[in-house]
Amino acid sequence: LPAEDRLRMAEILAPRPEPISRIRAKNLLEAVKQDQRLSLQHDLMLGQLYFAVGDWEKCKSQMLSTVSRYKTSPDARIQYINMLLQRGDERDMNMAVRQMAELRKLAPNDIRTVQLMSELGAKTGQEENVRKYLLGLLPKSAAGAKLEENQIPLVEFVATQLVKLGDLDNAEKLFRQVVASQPGKLYALAD
Repeated sequence: LPAEDRLRMAEILAPRPEPISRIRAKNLLEAVKQDQRLSLQHDLMLGQLYFAVGDWEKCKSQMLSTVSRYKTSPDARIQYINMLLQRGDERDMNMAVRQMAELRKLAPNDIRTVQLMSELGAKTGQEENVRKYLLGLLPKSAAGAKLEENQIPLVEFVATQLVKLGDLDNAEKLFRQVVASQPGKLYALAD
């Protein structure tokens, strides 16, 4: 098949649940990669396939190559940090911290950056620094007052991230503010 058809076939096979489909997609991408450079989308797909089939060494190599080739892509770093966090190996946390530092330069206001920062902070013992950062995201007018409609999603997001860090006291206060402003969000507080 021509490279374009192999790439399309890999796109069809990669999300399928059967392991054999993922392996075929991986093999197709590897074959195309031997002949030409892959796009960011296909590089990330290949990294994800290595991760899904449990080949960490190839996954790590693929993701490092992708991150270095696409230095300004937040998506590449986000996917790599997610993989490092999912894997959960202590030896990989230093790499996750370095990638997070670069991601914060690239996309400091991206919601995914803040979520990953919370998860990484919880795994590396930096809960206090992340907690201060998250609380600093809150609008000053929100402290103790009834929230405006446009402030509710941010306050709810920060409260959710605080739960991940184990700061249940501050999270509860924020969720109570959300419920006071929007009673329909009672399930968020209960959760």
